[in-house]
Amino acid sequence: MQRRLAWLSVAFLAAALCLFVAPAASYAAPSIAAARTQARQLQGQVDALNTQMEIVVERYDAATQKLTTLKASIAASEAQLARARYALALAHQQLASQVVAMYKAPATQYLDVALATRSFSDLATQLSLFDKVGQQSAATVQQIDALKAAIERRHAQLVAQRTQAQKLVNQISAQKTQIAGSLRQRQQLLQSAQAEVRQLIVQMQKAKAAAAARAAAAA
Repeated sequence: MQRRLAWLSVAFLAAALCLFVAPAASYAAPSIAAARTQARQLQGQVDALNTQMEIVVERYDAATQKLTTLKASIAASEAQLARARYALALAHQQLASQVVAMYKAPATQYLDVALATRSFSDLATQLSLFDKVGQQSAATVQQIDALKAAIERRHAQLVAQRTQAQKLVNQISAQKTQIAGSLRQRQQLLQSAQAEVRQLIVQMQKAKAAAAARAAAAA
């Protein structure tokens, strides 16, 4: 009889545990699973945004480096252009001085040359030297002018490239800011989801302990 009572007590205790513990577990488990699924999804979004951020940062660094290089090239081009303009001004001044000197006292110069020469060929040679001096000065002016024009074209190209590079830097910077904002938002949601999972686990453990205590008291 005592053995039969003992078996009945054990059976009653097991039934009580099933009545109290099973509902708590069936109630908490789906909530925990859903919270963990949401946390995994948020973790995937955070990982994807981190990858996007790395790519955008690399693009931003490359774009800013290109912009810095263009700015340096423009500064060097401006210095070259200033020197070319100064050299051109000097060449123009020198050519003007030579023209004025040649036309200021042409009779005396050509008479001295004619008297100093011993033959017609010598006279022609001396006169051609006067012409060559003027031609060389004019050629120098033309060369410097062409150089200045080339530098100005190159400078205009660099300025246009700098404008495009600055636009690209601004666009990438806006993308970087947008991704950073989305990343902060997803990280906050992920932290909240992970905290919810931990809270649900604690609640489930407390519910199991309370059910076990009630079952033991009832037994």
